[in-house]
Amino acid sequence: MGVYGDSYLKRAVVAAGGLGANPPEDAVYPVLAADADADADADNKPVNGDHDYILRFETTELPPAGDFWSVTMYDAEGYQVANELGRLALGDRDDLDYDKQDGSLTVYISQHNPGPDRESNGLPAPSRPLGITMRLYAPEPEVYEMRAASSFCFASAPTAPERHWP
Repeated sequence: MGVYGDSYLKRAVVAAGGLGANPPEDAVYPVLAADADADADADNKPVNGDHDYILRFETTELPPAGDFWSVTMYDAEGYQVANELGRLALGDRDDLDYDKQDGSLTVYISQHNPGPDRESNGLPAPSRPLGITMRLYAPEPEVYEMRAASSFCFASAPTAPERHWP
């Protein structure tokens, strides 16, 4: 996407959904869609804000982006949802709290505030089906290897619901 040459049909299809698109060497957008038939959580159930999720990145598995990365929450219609924190996305430019012992990162995705010790890593979710989009700008080569293996094969897909937040 983003480099069309004389492929006018490809250009028209992209323009129908919105103007322009970055070529994959500039940006990649792994998506978990808010669609029961599309993507699922680690329990193979549709991603839904009625559950609490964690998105965990081990130190060696932080999002592979040379420039920057972010994770954004959407409702089933594709809109961002207002929330008590006024936070629509989290990314490497935010003041995130990395584990002081091993350097890993945990993002808490929930309709409930994860508590004061975890709030900097909290991404508020609507209490309904949701979609999660990760944006990787200047993606590292391993992103293309993961994409070749599956349409959405990201090592840090949301895990099974975590039910014991304070």
